[in-house]
Amino acid sequence: MDHVNADTDQRPSVPSGLPEKAGFIRIVLYYAVFGALWILLSDRVVGLVFGEPVHITLVNTLKGLAFIAVTSLLLLFLLGRLRQQLLSESLSKFQAEDELRASEELYRSLFSNMLNGFAYCRMIFEDDRPRDFIYLSVNDAFTTLTGLKDVTGRKVSEVIPGIRESDPQLFEIYGRVSRTGLPERFEMFVRALQKWFWFSVYSPKKDHFVAVFDVITERKLAEAALQESERKYRSLVDHAVVGVYRSNMEGTFLYVNEAMATILGFNTAKELLAVPVLSSYKRPGDRETFIVNLKERGMISGYEIGITTPSGDDKTIVISAVLDDNIISGMVMDITVQKKLEAQLLQAQKMEAIGTLAGGIAHDFNNILSTIVGYGHILQVQTKEDDPMRMNVEEILNAADRATALTHSLLAFSRKQIMHVKPVQLNDLVRRVQTLLRRIIGEDISIRTMPGEDKITVMADSGQIEQVLMNLATNARDAMPHGGTFTIEISCVELDESFVVRHGYGNPGAYALLTASDTGEGMDEETRRRIFEPFFTTKEYGKGTGLGLSVVYGIIKQHDGYIEAYSEPGIGTTFRIYLPLSDALIETDAPPSVAVSSPAGGTETILLAEDDESLRKLARIVLEAAGYTVITAEDGKDAVRKFIEHNAEIDLVILDMIMPQMNGREAYEQIRSIRPDVRALFASGYTADKAYREGMAGAKVELLLKPILPNKLLKKVREVLERPASGG
Repeated sequence: MDHVNADTDQRPSVPSGLPEKAGFIRIVLYYAVFGALWILLSDRVVGLVFGEPVHITLVNTLKGLAFIAVTSLLLLFLLGRLRQQLLSESLSKFQAEDELRASEELYRSLFSNMLNGFAYCRMIFEDDRPRDFIYLSVNDAFTTLTGLKDVTGRKVSEVIPGIRESDPQLFEIYGRVSRTGLPERFEMFVRALQKWFWFSVYSPKKDHFVAVFDVITERKLAEAALQESERKYRSLVDHAVVGVYRSNMEGTFLYVNEAMATILGFNTAKELLAVPVLSSYKRPGDRETFIVNLKERGMISGYEIGITTPSGDDKTIVISAVLDDNIISGMVMDITVQKKLEAQLLQAQKMEAIGTLAGGIAHDFNNILSTIVGYGHILQVQTKEDDPMRMNVEEILNAADRATALTHSLLAFSRKQIMHVKPVQLNDLVRRVQTLLRRIIGEDISIRTMPGEDKITVMADSGQIEQVLMNLATNARDAMPHGGTFTIEISCVELDESFVVRHGYGNPGAYALLTASDTGEGMDEETRRRIFEPFFTTKEYGKGTGLGLSVVYGIIKQHDGYIEAYSEPGIGTTFRIYLPLSDALIETDAPPSVAVSSPAGGTETILLAEDDESLRKLARIVLEAAGYTVITAEDGKDAVRKFIEHNAEIDLVILDMIMPQMNGREAYEQIRSIRPDVRALFASGYTADKAYREGMAGAKVELLLKPILPNKLLKKVREVLERPASGG
């Protein structure tokens, strides 16, 4: 309020110089007209009204006084109006000047304090081309942003030498705006100043321009860093081994990387973008379930689905995705190989479990068969040839022989049969067995052999490998009822780590590959997966045991090899057998020993440990009948106890490998610690190599495989007793 009063006090109550010329002329004219009218008309009026001269003189005097009064009032009125008018105009002028001064101060403050740089310049043209410009006015921000000082009145070529050569585009834009008057806005890196700027340029008059600008170097660097980060991210995504995609809820791909295209069976990402999402689903309902779960949770992880590629291949993929603003962003992994490995592992575990079960059954069954066969042979010896009962005994023994063959098949599958491993030349083995295979396979099926290199040697039981070939030939014969070709091919391959991992055992390296193929009916996938399971058969009831290929599987795995089956209905089946190559020398077979018709007995003392009472009783009868003294034990602990009691008397220890309380190996170790030179004989339904794996490899022991015939038992007992003691 004080500031306003001070301004008011400074203004004059009556402006000096009033009235102006026009106002005075107007007043004079008003006065002249009024005076003339008064002179011309007043005398006539007085003469008409007052006839007497005396009256006329008095009236004229009054008239003169009235004239003076009236004209004075008129002058007062006119001069008052003029004064009021001039005073009003003067006040308006002062107000306008105040507003102008305030506006100038405001713009001067804005000009000085604005954060953007400001430069008012005049463009210099040569040959109608912009060559230079002069700074007419700049603000403080100009100096702050550019670092240039004292530029007003100077040419830019003087202030920044070489700018026209380094930044010609800047001159082109300034010149264009100065000539056309059209404003422009742009961003530019000014090389002369090594900074990024944005400019807003306009022309207030011809050949002049105003540039408002700001430094945006930090923003540009941030944008460049962001672009580089996005480029690296895009490159990472585009070259990722997992599929990355974005799609809308309607099922249209918005983005896919190359890995996504490869996983779904397309050549390029562009091809995949042209097809709907649903086209790859093996079961369309899977996408509906996926969308429902995604809507409920907002994200989903590890969603497993089946797809079909354009080429018809079936794959299994797993999706992890998030939903944001109705856009699905996700990653896809192809787990087809992993699922196959899982299936193979499960199959291997199942086969291992079945093998363990089969081995256990065979072991228990062998104990039963040993009793049947043992007593059957005793009855056979005790009956005369013309005795009607002898035929019944022989039928019992024949049935026991068939049961024994069945248990041997189970043991072969479970890899618990005895193996006589030695270097075997596969080409020679195939040549030897070829004649036998022709008898098995029949005349309407041709056999073709394709031997490999001369020296393809493996460590194997040749009899068991021959059994493998015979079983495969039998399987091929049954698959080709109308004839065909059975092919055996031998070659060498190198198996890598991935092959070994896929099968879950073994070692990578050089292997012999034995391939057996037929042109038969083939198998579907479900049958192929189960062909190595014991008792699984596609034959009619009573026409097969379902153990042929199970035996093959067990033999090959017992040889630390691999077997794979490939089959297609209507085309045929191929079995590929991989056996580790060996550089061992081929041994010459020793001549067969002359068989002894009747094993001799003896008078030695034998410690017999067997947990099966019937077998224990049978073995005691057989041994005592041959003249031996027998001390029996029910298990391993009992055997150790009995050995301690009769140490000096015992010449031989017969131990069952599998017994409760303490098994045969553990009992033998304790007995040997008491007397290292003790002779031992083991009996089991399992294999010698299993016994060795359980720690018997260093001991000189003999193994009898159940079921044990009486003559075989007596023969082996005599052999061990007549052998010099090892002394540990």
